[in-house]
Amino acid sequence: MCWGASVAKLSKAQIDDGRAILQCYFNDFVVPLDVMQQPLGVERRISAKVQFETIEFALNSRYDRLDNTNGNLELIDYKTTKNTTVPDSVDVQLGLYYLALQQVYQQSLKRLTLIFLRSGKSLSFDVTPDHQERVRSLIADLATKLRTDSEWKPKVGGHCDRCTYQKYCTAKTCEPEPLPKGGRELKQVQLSLAV
Repeated sequence: MCWGASVAKLSKAQIDDGRAILQCYFNDFVVPLDVMQQPLGVERRISAKVQFETIEFALNSRYDRLDNTNGNLELIDYKTTKNTTVPDSVDVQLGLYYLALQQVYQQSLKRLTLIFLRSGKSLSFDVTPDHQERVRSLIADLATKLRTDSEWKPKVGGHCDRCTYQKYCTAKTCEPEPLPKGGRELKQVQLSLAV
């Protein structure tokens, strides 16, 4: 029933490809299970905040599936690409998810599994406190650079919707308002990082 409503605008080749991918996933990842557990979350947004010096970093992401197996969090990321190459940024991704999930669920992420749906392959990465420390170090370094770099240029994106600086920002507003005179000195900067 769900399949019929979802494929209405697809070509026959796309429908056949999708059906083959789902059949492969079912055979490779569902059939071997003794018991199928209900995920902790499916296709959810996750947001957290990390403070370094006077800069607040907002961590924002979406995940495909989050499992809680025997008190251990495992993030499942489904990949539809034919390419099974692991991105260079996977260590940073692990650390960011570690920080965000720790805040939201009060549990540490223990594993990230990438499932490549077209090939039926999967790759798992154990997540350690070292990932968290590397990301904290990266964010702290970025915070220091933001504080000392007077030529930093803003980049417009979805994060702008939450920014309170929009009306003064030359990247977001064609005719920005002048910065208030006599106002308080800027004590905090917000930066959004997408995982």
